[in-house]
Amino acid sequence: MALLEIAKGSTLSLTTNVTKNGSPMALPTGVRVLFVAKVNQTDADSAAVALLDNIGLGGVSVTDSVNGIVQTTMPASSTYSLPASVQSLYYEIWVKDLLSNEFRVDKGTIKLTARILVQQP
Repeated sequence: MALLEIAKGSTLSLTTNVTKNGSPMALPTGVRVLFVAKVNQTDADSAAVALLDNIGLGGVSVTDSVNGIVQTTMPASSTYSLPASVQSLYYEIWVKDLLSNEFRVDKGTIKLTARILVQQP
């Protein structure tokens, strides 16, 4: 379980090595990789702050299909307008293989820090 940290209103870039049983998992065309970030772990996916994939939603790219390396980019707009009371997000990364088997390959917390505004003199 990873702990990531970004300022609210910043872009999150995350590289994930997808493994299955301890070995790199090949990610051929048609395999769906889904990234979901939620305020609460129990929130429905439809209430997610960010819902991204490599098939149609965007934000996730398979950068090395042989070795299972995935790049996720959560846009700054996902967290920019969250209320001050939201100080962290729960995230998961799921893979749906060509046989429609789904399994979680990563999960963790994204700590949201306050935006720092620099005022020019």
